[in-house]
Amino acid sequence: MSPDGRITPLHAQLRWDHLPRYPAGLTSNCCRPIKQEKWGIAMFGTIARMQVKKGMERQLEELSRKFESRDVGGWMSTNIYRAKDQPGEYWISIVFRDESSHRKNANDPIQGQWFRELMSLLESEPEWHDGEVVHTAHTH
Repeated sequence: MSPDGRITPLHAQLRWDHLPRYPAGLTSNCCRPIKQEKWGIAMFGTIARMQVKKGMERQLEELSRKFESRDVGGWMSTNIYRAKDQPGEYWISIVFRDESSHRKNANDPIQGQWFRELMSLLESEPEWHDGEVVHTAHTH
């Protein structure tokens, strides 16, 4: 958890005991997919696979919080995953409101500085995969 009580991506632990219980036959409508076509523009994002240098895992979390504290127009979510069987391998998923917001962030000099800081934590350049989000659903 962060100092202000938020669960941070690298330290979140899944807990099932807080989820609502429903009588047999009833379901919640909390897990509705978000329909991107509603506004005629699809959400857009990137997924990267990266190899973090040994001992730099905590700095990765700190750098992620630095990004999250910025006012990044169109940014919607970030998820960071640590590979179970590959020490130091992480995947990051970042979603923006649309491709224009994603491109604007990518071309921002402040983001360029953030990326240079990220590169100092990595063994090599991340493997990037950009694309349109075709489906998303959340329980909250």
